[in-house]
Amino acid sequence: MHCMDAFSSSSNWYENIIIDGSNPTWEATFELQVDGNSTVLDSGQTLIEVPSGSEFYFTFSASDPNGLPVMIDVTSDKSEGWRHAGSDYLEFMDRFFQGSQVNGMHLNVTERHQAKQPSEYNLSLTVTDDATNTATGDWTIIISDGSGPTIIPNIISNGTMVSPESPARAGEEVLLSLTESFDDLDAIDDVSWEVRVDGEVILQTALWSEAEKIPLPVNGAGTYLIHILAWDSVGNMEQISFGLAVSPALGVFPSVLDHHAIGDLIVGESVNIVVTMQNTGAGIGSGVLCSQDTCSDEVLVSPADASGPGVFSAELVLNLNSTDRIELRFEWTSDSVGSEGVLTIDNDYVVVSQWQMPIQVLLGVLTVLMLMAWLAHRTWGQDSQRP
Repeated sequence: MHCMDAFSSSSNWYENIIIDGSNPTWEATFELQVDGNSTVLDSGQTLIEVPSGSEFYFTFSASDPNGLPVMIDVTSDKSEGWRHAGSDYLEFMDRFFQGSQVNGMHLNVTERHQAKQPSEYNLSLTVTDDATNTATGDWTIIISDGSGPTIIPNIISNGTMVSPESPARAGEEVLLSLTESFDDLDAIDDVSWEVRVDGEVILQTALWSEAEKIPLPVNGAGTYLIHILAWDSVGNMEQISFGLAVSPALGVFPSVLDHHAIGDLIVGESVNIVVTMQNTGAGIGSGVLCSQDTCSDEVLVSPADASGPGVFSAELVLNLNSTDRIELRFEWTSDSVGSEGVLTIDNDYVVVSQWQMPIQVLLGVLTVLMLMAWLAHRTWGQDSQRP
């Protein structure tokens, strides 16, 4: 273009005008990483299947026949406002999970026990050059089943859900309930179960009809390790372990662990009799150790807990007035459980009179001398009798 004004001044302007009627071109690369292993997916397929939660790497490149910049825009209905954009080249990573239409805690038990379809997401690509020529690509991302069942155990004892305020107790029927459990896609009837208690398998390769409620062999007080495993129809596995504390039964149940006498069992002497006992019940109480009309100071009856019985001792100072058999008993009462009782303590204590002790010593010495003489005779024969 040439321009001249009234004073004969002039200037020139040149411009190359390109009429762009060609659409830009693009290439896409999809790569999946699961547990450190990479897999290149075929971006030429419109249906792309990826495991739930896996790392999904996207790479897009675009070009224009005339060498002009090309804008890349990628959108999805994965979430509101999900968008990635760049010029000529775009790379990013994202994770796709099952959506709210699959089984989950947002559904009631009946609904989340039914089979569901996997989640699907649309992925759209638009590339645009400076002349607004565009090219597009569309894919459907299907989320495959990549996770095991969700295990939600509940413990029921005597028909009541176990809680800190209502523990499982020894002697009660204890059930493991898996009713709240579910799989994200499979029907609950297609899930396989295994249950172990302290390493012992009590249920194996079981279907839902057997596994929903299981009696547990936890009759005694203590802490038990419960291990639950579950597999869905494609082999995804989930497992959980937890300790189940079974409290002692309500009540006071004393028994004797040991007893001994301190002192000589001779008439006219006094002895201290110490009795060690245990309480396998959860009740707390008090009691006294007695022999006929003589009783000890009151002692506390310790309650048992999940770690074991409560252990306690009572000591009775007893003046020996006769050679009669020593009768021992422990009288206890418990306000916490509203009960009382008497525990008879069997013993083999023998009280001797004072004049019997020297005779017993003499008899003991004679017995030893006779034994030594017999041994000497056996060893050396008649020579052992010579001076």
